[in-house]
Amino acid sequence: LPNISMRVAAVRAGIAANYPNYSPDGYHFSGPITYKPGEVNIGFKSNTNQKNFTIKQQASSWDSKAVLDNYVSKKTGTYVTYQERGLTIYSFGDQAAWVNGGLLYTIDGDAPLSSEQLLNIATSM
Repeated sequence: LPNISMRVAAVRAGIAANYPNYSPDGYHFSGPITYKPGEVNIGFKSNTNQKNFTIKQQASSWDSKAVLDNYVSKKTGTYVTYQERGLTIYSFGDQAAWVNGGLLYTIDGDAPLSSEQLLNIATSM
């Protein structure tokens, strides 16, 4: 069901948004998928508490340097840069940001995601 909702949201938002092929253990899709022109949001919730995270995909002309300058640096001064499968992924706390194919991807929320989980989500998109 999330994949069908994802396709509908992507078409209505007018972007090539994707549903991740990886979901961290202990979390489940928490629909509905929300969208507005140029943006799609997918929510996930913990199976055991109220912790959650959202994957946001939005149209962007940024490159990786612009993500660092305009998004990551405005949120934190402490981040780790990963190079995975041709992507430059910035991880800070339990959040992440990267660009790919004209989309800015961000993971945000209060779920205590590890760097490995964030990278697995990013590379599964």
